[in-house]
Amino acid sequence: MAESNLDEVLAELNDLQQRLDELPDDAFAERLAVQERRRELHIQAVGLRDAGRSIEELKKECADLRRMRDSVFDRHLSMGNIGPGGGEGGGGIEVRYAFEVNRTIDEAWDLDKINRQIRELEVELGRRLR
Repeated sequence: MAESNLDEVLAELNDLQQRLDELPDDAFAERLAVQERRRELHIQAVGLRDAGRSIEELKKECADLRRMRDSVFDRHLSMGNIGPGGGEGGGGIEVRYAFEVNRTIDEAWDLDKINRQIRELEVELGRRLR
């Protein structure tokens, strides 16, 4: 499928997802094989998506995503400023709640997706700059 276009790769990815959804939970070997194929196709899809883009465009998008990620981190509650919470004279927020707030911020901004996109761009840039 080296000459496949993006639509074909995306269609196969969709088929594989449907297949995964239909497999029984205990079909470990089959699930592993389908997931491995999905990873291969995902890498191929990213390459096809980015094939027409210049190195400068990829670098700019990567820098923009890094700034976005930094912006998410700037919204986090700082653990250095968290005081003792709860009843005994503390007035601060408990650390466990701060972690929960930070996790909620990450989910709201879809930080996992941002990090994944950064990694994909870095891989593509690394491939091109070799």
